[in-house]
Amino acid sequence: MSKKKKTSTNYSDIVLFHNPELTWYEKDGIINIDINHTDIISTAMQNLFHVNRQSHLSFSKFETIIWNSIDGTSSVGDIINTLKSQYPHKTDIISDEVMTFTHTLYINNFVIKK
Repeated sequence: MSKKKKTSTNYSDIVLFHNPELTWYEKDGIINIDINHTDIISTAMQNLFHVNRQSHLSFSKFETIIWNSIDGTSSVGDIINTLKSQYPHKTDIISDEVMTFTHTLYINNFVIKK
């Protein structure tokens, strides 16, 4: 019986791209996403509690900059380095902000690993 060797990937080396199934748009320089809730649990909640079928998200300006940097070719680390050079007065928080935001996008299927 052979065991599979675990390989760990540094998160900053991951390349992400926008989920092609997601509908998003930019308005007044801000990314907006409309999410349709069509799964069975959401449908039950809509029927029982009269909640909306659609959620609307608007990113902050910095989140919009990060979103626009996700191009399917740049790694998370590349994005961090680019933003650090563009915003040298914020280098102490950029890594955490980019890592947290891109991870949130990933676990919610807004972006996909390449």
